[in-house]
Amino acid sequence: MAYVANLFGQTVSVLNTSSNTVVATIPVGYGPFDVAVHPNGSKVYVSNDGDSIINIIDAVSNTAIGSINIGSSSLCLTISPDGTKLYVAKYTDNEIDVINTSNNSIIASIPVGAVPYGISLTPDGTRLLVTNSGDNTVSIINTITNTVINTIPVGNTPQGIGKFISTFPTINTTLSETPANNFEAFVYPNPSDGEFNLKFPEENIEYFITNILGQEVIDQIQTLKPLPKYNLLKRECIYYTC
Repeated sequence: MAYVANLFGQTVSVLNTSSNTVVATIPVGYGPFDVAVHPNGSKVYVSNDGDSIINIIDAVSNTAIGSINIGSSSLCLTISPDGTKLYVAKYTDNEIDVINTSNNSIIASIPVGAVPYGISLTPDGTRLLVTNSGDNTVSIINTITNTVINTIPVGNTPQGIGKFISTFPTINTTLSETPANNFEAFVYPNPSDGEFNLKFPEENIEYFITNILGQEVIDQIQTLKPLPKYNLLKRECIYYTC
């Protein structure tokens, strides 16, 4: 299923992606803006630009089952890989609310830049990136401490932000927070549409493979021989080292 927030319709449309048909239309708050689906597929959370609530939808019955009052309007939201925390960008308050999904309570409010808009978690859920469209910056939040650990100047009016995703298995890149720990990982044969090998320049590096949503760790490898092989025909993945 796919869930579509209808900004001026005060509804969420539920699309059956197999038949490409609308199977349900669910009333929500005023100005529904973004949706986040719980990793286990049980619930859908909907932000509303025009009021101060987050709607909760039961994904099995496709009905609204509750709401969370966050005190002001919200734009984008995202949920942690384990489904325990919901992060909401409150653009009028210049903060990110952290919501405990087990009891729907706000457990932290994190000040960020002006007019926070887009938000995205790293695949391991330890960092939250926030675009601040009012001051042309991106805030990086440590989700363990719920504090901003860096603010990065970017272009004018940043809004959307996405995960590092490779849809083609020709990578030789890495994500690292410190240049001293910057390593490369190589894929061969390259290009490849079946089995491929991973090669690392050094030992004692952990290499993770997640699903394309960054919400499920498919495998975790220590850089020891023999080199592992993976079949690209099984699933789409993103790759990163740490």
